[in-house]
Parts: sequence; structure tokens; C-alpha cells
Amino acid sequence: MTLSTPWAVLFCKFKDDLRDFVTIKLNDKMAMFTGPDAESIPSFWQNVTYSALDLSGSQAFGWLTLDKNQTDYVGSGANSDGRIELVTWARKAAEDQKIDLSPFYGTVVFMSTATDLWGSSKMVVCDAKSPMSAILQEYGHGYGLKHSRAVSSPTADYSNPVCIMSGMIFGGRNPTFAGRFGVSGPLLCSPYVDVGGWLPRDRVETISTAGAKPKITTMFLSSLGNQKAPNRQVARLHFSAPYDATYYIEFRAGGWDKGITPAEIAVHQLRPDGYSYYAGGIVDPTVSSGRSWVDPEFDLSVRIERIVDSGDTAEITIGPRAAALALSVRTIAAAKLNLAGPLGVRGQILRPGDSSLKSSLLTLVNQ
Repeated sequence: MTLSTPWAVLFCKFKDDLRDFVTIKLNDKMAMFTGPDAESIPSFWQNVTYSALDLSGSQAFGWLTLDKNQTDYVGSGANSDGRIELVTWARKAAEDQKIDLSPFYGTVVFMSTATDLWGSSKMVVCDAKSPMSAILQEYGHGYGLKHSRAVSSPTADYSNPVCIMSGMIFGGRNPTFAGRFGVSGPLLCSPYVDVGGWLPRDRVETISTAGAKPKITTMFLSSLGNQKAPNRQVARLHFSAPYDATYYIEFRAGGWDKGITPAEIAVHQLRPDGYSYYAGGIVDPTVSSGRSWVDPEFDLSVRIERIVDSGDTAEITIGPRAAALALSVRTIAAAKLNLAGPLGVRGQILRPGDSSLKSSLLTLVNQ
């Protein structure tokens, strides 16, 4: 089901800005917020929600002159009332120009001078210095999403390296790309797509865990941003021990994720606190066949089998930690012996002087 969420984008200047606003290419900025371009903000949210959100009715207005000087603005993270006051000023300037804001889902205030960058329910404030990737994050807040985090730094916002809700910092990595409207991407991580109610059921493979141990499952995973994916795009597993968490496994490559180089099989947690946490993954799966990611707390592993469909699909195996270890030993043994088939013939592995198959495998692994 598609939800229409058009935004009113108010291009504003303080009354003492007599020059800066004229240096901004207004038509290009308006196109970023309202246009049908494949790299515009409406296109991003349509793509990342699989067309659940429709921003096509967004309209831009301006320039609107606020009845305030730059120094009158005192909003900040510590002064949220001051931030909301700026939106009130902008909406009044629009109403003074007989602009009807009632048909719109929310309001974006774009300031001509460096002013602020933030988002809240149905409100976004940005300015001429704001990169598109950061504005996309503020839209996420406008739709009720939190910042994303990482398991390795669970109290730190902006620490997810592959989620737009960690915009600008991304845990010290850079998953963005240079697009038509500047620095853009990456996609929203799949836990937040699910939280928003935008993740179609037919794109998800739910894997049984009985609360503690995942069923061994081999599956094809199309890239998260593929709008016409031939396979599932998210694997989801719920655990109740050692604590309550739902895991999401996704393949991040191409499209809005083309800044994620090399590509990655990314793993996230969604916890009861409502935050999404980056747990890790397999980087550069195109050259990582046979490698596994193992969760240090949960009985979970993800193994990359191969990449197909010109790099848009990953074949992976999900299972308990022990499964990854067993598969890794078999893979190494097969490579050492140049075997093309399964390791089912004891005589292929058992080596002179070794008393067991296990000791022979360990000998091979350690060579």
C-alpha cells in the first residue's frame, strides 16, 4: 500500500541576507527536493521503501524572507524549542504569501545561509551547506526513525557504516557517492525499513531459530536496493537468548549503495529499544567465497557461497556457529587436496600416521 507524503519545501532567507541567497542555484535545489530525477530525495524514499512512500506531490516555494535576522536564531540540539521556532517563522512567511500548507504531510525549511541541520516528526531543517546524505537522514527523522548504532559502540549514534540514519559520520567509514545533487546514499538499513512498515513480506526470508539456534539455510539474496529483485532481499531471525534481538541480513551493492565499496553482506540487530545496531558482515563478498561471519554472542554464522547475476545476487548459508567452522574446514581441505566433489570419501582425507579424520583435517588446515 502506497502512502502519499508530499512535503512543502520552503526556501527561506533571513532579512539581513542580502547576497548569499542569489548565489544558490535555486532550480537545482528545488529539483533535488521535488523532482522525478533518479537521484532526487523523492526517488530515494520511494526506492528505499519499495514504493510504500510517495513524495511526488512535494512542492518548493521561495525565496521567502523571514522577519528575523540571522542572530535571532538560537536553536540547537540543546534548545529544541528554538529549532521549532524557526519552522514557525518559515510557515508564517509562507502563509503571508498566501501559500496553503494544509495539503502537505510535512515541512522542509531550507535556509540560504549556514543555520542548522535537524529533523523531527514531519519537520526538516537544512541549509545551503547541508550535503544530501545528511538531508536524507533528517527526512528519516521526519518519518519517525532514530539514529542507527553499532553493536561495538551500543550507546553511540551515527556508528552504523552502511545506514543513512548514521549520516555524515557512518562509524568512520564513507558509504556515500557523488551524485547529481552532491554527496548521496547509502540506503536505509533493512531493520528500519521494517520498523517503518515498508518492507514487503515477499522480500523477506524468516528463518526459524526456536529462540536460540538458527536452522541451517542456504538462500539467494538479491541486493537490498533492487526494485525488481528475483530473490528475497532480507533474511530475518529472532533470538531470545542471550538477550532479545532480531537479526537482519542483507546484501549491499550498487544503486544507492554504490558508495559501499567493496560491496558487503551486512548484518544488523534490531533491539527492543527500537534502535538498529550494525553487527558486522562479510566485506567484498565477490572475492570472499567460503568466508564466514560469526556472531560473538549469539549462535549465528553467515557464510558466503558465491556471487551471481553480475554481482547483484549473493548465495549465502545461515546457521549456527559450529556450522561455519565445519564448512570452513571442509572448504580448506577441499582446496588443499584439489577435490571437486564432496568430502565424503574417508580415504581422500585420512593421511598416513593420523589416527582420525579430525587430526587429518587439522593437519590440512594448519599447513
